[in-house]
Amino acid sequence: GAEAGLAALVVAPGVRPDPDGDPRDALVYGVRLDSAFVSDSVPGDGFGVALITGAPPRVSASTNEDPRDDAALLSQVVAALEEPGLAGGRLTQAAGARRPTLHVRAFEYPRGTPLGLLAVTRGAEAAVASQRAGLTALLLSAVATTGVVALLALLLGRRTVQPVRRLTLAAQRVAAGDLTASGPPAAGRDEVGVLSRTFDAMTGSLARLTGDLRSSADRLETVLASMSDGLLATDADGRITSANSAALAMLGLGAPAEVVGRRLVEAVDVRDASGAQLADPALRLQDAPAEVRRPDGSTVPVRVALTALRDADGVVLVLRDTTREREVERMKTEFLSNVSHELRTPLTPIRGYADILASRPGLPPEQVAMFAGTILAESLKMNRVVDLLVDVASIEAGRVQVSPKDVDVRSLLDARLEAWRTRAPERADDLRRRVSAGLPTVHVDATWVSKALDELIDNAVKYTAPGTPITLVAAPAPGTSSVRVSVRDAGPGIPEAAQGSLFTSFEQVDGSATRRVGGLGLGLSFVGRLAEDAGFPLHVESAPGRGSEFSLDLPAGEPLPDRPPVRRRPTARRGPAR
Repeated sequence: GAEAGLAALVVAPGVRPDPDGDPRDALVYGVRLDSAFVSDSVPGDGFGVALITGAPPRVSASTNEDPRDDAALLSQVVAALEEPGLAGGRLTQAAGARRPTLHVRAFEYPRGTPLGLLAVTRGAEAAVASQRAGLTALLLSAVATTGVVALLALLLGRRTVQPVRRLTLAAQRVAAGDLTASGPPAAGRDEVGVLSRTFDAMTGSLARLTGDLRSSADRLETVLASMSDGLLATDADGRITSANSAALAMLGLGAPAEVVGRRLVEAVDVRDASGAQLADPALRLQDAPAEVRRPDGSTVPVRVALTALRDADGVVLVLRDTTREREVERMKTEFLSNVSHELRTPLTPIRGYADILASRPGLPPEQVAMFAGTILAESLKMNRVVDLLVDVASIEAGRVQVSPKDVDVRSLLDARLEAWRTRAPERADDLRRRVSAGLPTVHVDATWVSKALDELIDNAVKYTAPGTPITLVAAPAPGTSSVRVSVRDAGPGIPEAAQGSLFTSFEQVDGSATRRVGGLGLGLSFVGRLAEDAGFPLHVESAPGRGSEFSLDLPAGEPLPDRPPVRRRPTARRGPAR
């Protein structure tokens, strides 16, 4: 009375007394393969199982409760078998929009007798959900893998790209002139590490080389700045690229920016005697005389050289200031002119009177005495000129031997007064003395100070008319412990503009050929040089119509001992009373 079904029998051989003999008995076990068995044997989760047997095929057992589902399944299996067929006894068909996933496998009796097909299905929703779960898992795995790869790439990039980026930044700093830039620290042994260490070695070498070049450039700049000759260099276009301080001073300019970048012919005006422009890059000159014309209209005598730069485009212009040379030439000319005049003036009467005395032996004694006195006076003038030249030469050559001693100022001035009253008796009454009381001695070499006072007195005598007082003054120097010794006159005075050249050799206030007062122009120069060498401050106070006063501040020596006043007898004056 049971429902028809499919039974599977399994026969197991019994015990074999003889291993090579046939079995003597068998155990038979049977299972009815019906829908109940299939339902009990298949798990849930949307899976379905069906047994298809017979010809034509029919569903013998299944997990489907609705026969229509069995018919649909059988149609799907038949259609699947018609298209690809069983390959190796198996067939798999993926789920579609309205069909489930299908897996078919044939099962046989152990000796190859076909029994039927086993069809396993799963609903489309469950399959799609499974696919979605698989895809989701795959996507998550892909995302996780991508994240891991990105993290590894980031770490690798940091390890590789970051040092390269630092090297790039360091290279940019080096290109901008910062030679202290270095590669990334703690570089490894890979190619980036080797590159970083090589980069550091390169920048270190560049820094040392640049330091050497900078030192050389600084030294060259120092040398150029210390040159007394002016130097200007140009590029191939004739524009000035550098100029030292001497060149700027000769051109009357204050800063290099006033000439650098300008064309040479526009910034520098150097002309020869004919007025031709010599600051022309096309010219080639070797030590040619010229004059620099400054913007203020003044000129500077120079020697100019213009040559091309070796192994470079451009020229170099060298200017040598010859103001001193021209001044020396002028002084030589003035010296020869003044010396010849000063020696010829006394020589003329000496020679004339000597000729008279030699040619006329019978002259009266009084006339012979007059001629001899004139010869003696003129020879003394010549001797004074020669002595002055010798003294100036000694000072210039540094052969002056100074032996300072404590000297009484009053005695020093009295000695000069007596000497000049004898030398110029016609001015004896004009020479006076004023000495402050209580002055200390002065620690000086009386011989050289007397020579300086003689030149100051001689200057006052020559430039003042007879009857004009000339006073020797000794008083404390203001603000110091020195003693100021002055020669003061009431003559015409000296204009302020002419006072700057008073102590220049061979210079006179009136330098014309028709000047009233003769002389070598060395007296005040001698005084100034003597005061400079001895360290005596020299002062000049003069104004037109107010006379002149030349002063020397002499260092004080030991104070003089107290002496009782000496009563002197009045003496007759050597001339009319004043």
